[in-house]
Amino acid sequence: MSPATVYTFNPATSNTVTIPVSATVADVRLSITTNSGAPAGQVAEFQVIGTPAPNPDLTVTGSSWTPTSPVETDSITVSATVRNAGTAGSGSTDVNLYLGATKVGTAPVGVLAAGASTTVSANIGPQNAGSYQLVAKVDEAYVNGSAGRRLPHNLNISFAYVEGESVLMGLNKDVALSSGSACTSATLEPSYVISALGVDAELAHSSIRFGLHRFSTEEEVDFVGVRTVEVVLRLREMSPLYELAKEGVDLRSINWKAE
Repeated sequence: MSPATVYTFNPATSNTVTIPVSATVADVRLSITTNSGAPAGQVAEFQVIGTPAPNPDLTVTGSSWTPTSPVETDSITVSATVRNAGTAGSGSTDVNLYLGATKVGTAPVGVLAAGASTTVSANIGPQNAGSYQLVAKVDEAYVNGSAGRRLPHNLNISFAYVEGESVLMGLNKDVALSSGSACTSATLEPSYVISALGVDAELAHSSIRFGLHRFSTEEEVDFVGVRTVEVVLRLREMSPLYELAKEGVDLRSINWKAE
């Protein structure tokens, strides 16, 4: 990537050197092979600065249903429009459809180019008379806590159908994260703070805490976002729970049996 070279650290330039490389952040490693002034060497800060990699960003931009004024005997079809607001194409995924908090259907979403949109539908059959809120969720992830009343450097997200500890293991070579609060980061228990917010046990166990410090860069934030998406998608591909959810099974309706 870059051969061993002699660099001079000069107080006149803030003891800073720049080493040009062509690689991804995950590939960059710094190795000090010799030091003219001491047996070993160390750096106070190591930054990798470059162009953020393209990544997809799927969002639900609209939803509807037919017939528009159904009665109890009508079979209802619900639709959702999904847009890739990112800068790279997205792989195939699914939209989960809810009436209130009850999952009633799943619709497959094909590959979407950056900036492209598609509308998908699912038949959810007849429903009991009443008023419902129709909710469509793509690549289910949930920000825990208030969207506005929160610390600016702290973010906690739950990724449905994967274990937070598995996400950590997938990221631990590149990123320092926790699946709980700082005071429970050494345990396997979900954050009691997240549980106190009303998050159910499954989502609490799938939560990841992201924190920024004063030296965090925009490039580092973009890198962590891309790597997190890659790891979550890979884990979901291996998850039997995700397969059941894609088939429209409400996981909360399953009576699990301990063996």
